[in-house]
Amino acid sequence: MLSGGELQSNPNWDAFYASMSGLGYVEGRDVIYERRAARGAPERLPQLARELVATKPRLIVTTGGGEVLAARQATSTIPIVMIFGTDPVGTGVAVSLARPGGNVTGLTRSIPGFSEKSLQLLSQALPAATRIGVLENSSSLSYSSYRSELDRGAAKLGLALMPSANARRPEELQPAFLKLEQQRPQALYVHNDVLFFVQRARVIDFVARAQIPTMYGFTEDVEAGGLMAFAVELRELYVRAPTFIDKILRGARPADIPIEQPTRVGLWINLKTARTLKLTIPRALLLQAERVLE
Repeated sequence: MLSGGELQSNPNWDAFYASMSGLGYVEGRDVIYERRAARGAPERLPQLARELVATKPRLIVTTGGGEVLAARQATSTIPIVMIFGTDPVGTGVAVSLARPGGNVTGLTRSIPGFSEKSLQLLSQALPAATRIGVLENSSSLSYSSYRSELDRGAAKLGLALMPSANARRPEELQPAFLKLEQQRPQALYVHNDVLFFVQRARVIDFVARAQIPTMYGFTEDVEAGGLMAFAVELRELYVRAPTFIDKILRGARPADIPIEQPTRVGLWINLKTARTLKLTIPRALLLQAERVLE
């Protein structure tokens, strides 16, 4: 198990283990887990991946894109199942989604047009907002495609994206927050990068103090008090990943198992946070929402 975040305090892992048990893999009886977590320090991933390979596992499970690449660089033979890999074809870990062709398979949360749609929904929620701040991680594997979509969406909607507040590591968040305070954007768009997932408590606390209406990239952000998110439900990916593990342990080759994209992407809105911000969310947008938290 290789994670860029935490392996113990993330409730999505509980769903993963329950799904594994449902397929007959009970920890301590049928399966042993070797766990390595970078805890928000991506530079540790290559070493952690090498440590896992040294244990000679039957299979490696990873979370996001950086973890997949680290595992793939550490081994080209041990099967790797990704829970929410980033652009597996673009990053070179798979030949295609239908026929991966190597030792990596699983699920990806990459969806064409995702960032553009997120910005559109933010604009619908705040039609008067034209100056949009951006909090992003330029070192992310998804950065190039994400940024192209975001710029294209802003041009279509007539929005002015302010110079981005960039954070590549946890220690760069505070300078990014200071930049956003100086810019005073009418709304904020947060890149759906794992750094901001791991550090969501800090991001949400800053946004609450600054009183900036914000679009996040994970449903967990809305559950933690963020205003809104257009996002893949990660829990479903954690539940689905064990089916790939089961196929491989029963003899299937990762090269032949198609990589799956999310089937559910939805808008989540926190009305309590909207009231705190003195915002009225348009009824038409509420009707589009997958989930509205009261």
